[in-house]
Amino acid sequence: MYQTPPQYSPVMPYETPRPPRHRLPLFLLPPVLFGVLFFGGSYLLTPEPDVEMQSGFAAPPSATAVEAGVNPGSPERIGLRQAPGAAPGSVLVRVAADGREVPVGATSFHGARLAAVEVGSRVDRALVGPDGTTAVAVGDLFATARSDGRVIPLDVGETDFFGS
Repeated sequence: MYQTPPQYSPVMPYETPRPPRHRLPLFLLPPVLFGVLFFGGSYLLTPEPDVEMQSGFAAPPSATAVEAGVNPGSPERIGLRQAPGAAPGSVLVRVAADGREVPVGATSFHGARLAAVEVGSRVDRALVGPDGTTAVAVGDLFATARSDGRVIPLDVGETDFFGS
């Protein structure tokens, strides 16, 4: 035979208190909106340069641009010019004192910049590219330190420029 289950006396359910609401006072709303609009946008940030100088105790480089001086007393310069024809990239040219431009080679560099660094007896300057490659001058030796840990010496005269 069927028995009805026992009945329990009615009890008020346990009520949890509501968490307090955090409200922003209305007088703070205009400065917060102003700060978000003018200081939170990425359009105010300048883009990172292609080549970054990290100088130690020595003076800054003589040029970081599309043209650099060869020797302090010489009127000749090394420059980057648009590749001839419809080829993309830039080529290295030697600019004489009279303005004549003689191509240095046929290699085309994409997104290249020049940075002139004096050769000293210690590591006093380093050029850091956007991919993390660092070019350093130590005495009469130029070398690149790559982000994977490899150090590659560069022979002066054959590769005395660092391209992009």
